[in-house]
Amino acid sequence: MKLHKEQTDSSSLGNTQVGTSGSLAATGRRHECHSLRSVCRPLTHLVATVLVAIVFGCQGESGKQQVNGPTPDPATQADPEATNRGWVRIRPRGEASDNSQLQAEIQRLQTLGYVSGSETPLDGLVGVTVHHAERTTPGLNVVISGHGHEAFLMDAAGKTLHRWQKNIEEVFPGRESAATHFRRAHLFPNGDLLVLYSRAEGMVKLDRNSNVLWATDNKAHHDFEVQPNGDIYVLARTAHIIPHIDPEKPTLEDYVVVLDPAGNEKRRVSLLTALVDSDFKELWANRKKRTGDVFHTNSLHVCAGQHDIQIEPFRDNRVLVSILRLNLIALLDMDREQIVWTFTGDFKLQHDAQLLTNGRLLLFDNRGLGERSRILELDIATGKAVWEYPGDHHQSFYSKTRGLVKRFPNGNTLITETDSGRAFEVSPAGEIVWEFYNPQRAGSDGQFIAALLAMQRLPADFPTDWLIPLSES
Repeated sequence: MKLHKEQTDSSSLGNTQVGTSGSLAATGRRHECHSLRSVCRPLTHLVATVLVAIVFGCQGESGKQQVNGPTPDPATQADPEATNRGWVRIRPRGEASDNSQLQAEIQRLQTLGYVSGSETPLDGLVGVTVHHAERTTPGLNVVISGHGHEAFLMDAAGKTLHRWQKNIEEVFPGRESAATHFRRAHLFPNGDLLVLYSRAEGMVKLDRNSNVLWATDNKAHHDFEVQPNGDIYVLARTAHIIPHIDPEKPTLEDYVVVLDPAGNEKRRVSLLTALVDSDFKELWANRKKRTGDVFHTNSLHVCAGQHDIQIEPFRDNRVLVSILRLNLIALLDMDREQIVWTFTGDFKLQHDAQLLTNGRLLLFDNRGLGERSRILELDIATGKAVWEYPGDHHQSFYSKTRGLVKRFPNGNTLITETDSGRAFEVSPAGEIVWEFYNPQRAGSDGQFIAALLAMQRLPADFPTDWLIPLSES
């Protein structure tokens, strides 16, 4: 584990290795099924890179729908021909108009996504399969599945209490519906739902009846967080030519974008520029591949003074990001627009890095163990693993792509094994106290279990007075 301190003290580096805990005992038919799944798992997970010409220009019902777009970069200008076709490719001033091959590559990068399902479902495992009520963290669940444009509110027993649905073509006319699904969502106390579509297709805020409140085609992707003041921190990306990197091949540039509660962009910080302008610029200088999807930033976590103790360098207005292509966790200072701290280790292609209230780092390590995943809780001062959950040969879990983790106040940990369409809650000792298999199916013939994009446990006291029974909606 390599820990790079804040750049004001970047000469001091600590080097430690993540330890491996003992295996967790597990027995029973369900655990045998997990072993069977590891044998039957498809050899590859196809990444959907559908080439489409995106058409947007959204119209609302009765004038109520508001569509917002990203603030243009003053150092760039739009290609007028592209604008006339309904989508905008940003290019540096003075650059010649794109040829069709370059346009196609830019569009491919801009809409990189994943298949909606890739694992064969296990016989008899559907819905909630384990539920120790007295040991499970109480609360309803917001569920997002890769099968379509909808989200569900589900109780601990697996009963659907409410659903939100909004096909992307209703929000952004002309988009290819079959290639997209909901990716992330945030539920507000009044039943409004903020949704991020897959493939960087934009965001939409729905009311409890799935009516559009506002939408923005801001190329948001992977993750966002709503702050107490209503501001929205979200990852966004733009595929464009960056002349000093490569004058001919486009680079997919990632940003941390701040929106106001109405979806209007307030500011945008380039993660590439923030790294190059920092004391950690060698992480970019040593990289051979500099075009295409160079970062693939997949999560953000806003530091907002919520920790039990003040720990440097995690101050307010700093954002923790997971950069998959670099196997890197980095801390972005939004005021300085620089990376001020980095963290690397023997985790690989990680997701959902976050700072716990105890000051430790929690993440989903997708492939640090090869074709087995694990959850790591890391001491940021020493780099050592304080707690980990790798499963064992009878109780392994694996998500080649994607994955989420959440620590609860009672010490339990909720793990979303996205590719396998499974979510499960484990105790600090590693015992499964709740488990859910996605009943939805994906694939041309419904041959795959739909990917489980999100399983968000709400607080037990989360307001539900807005809830309308499905039979009445």
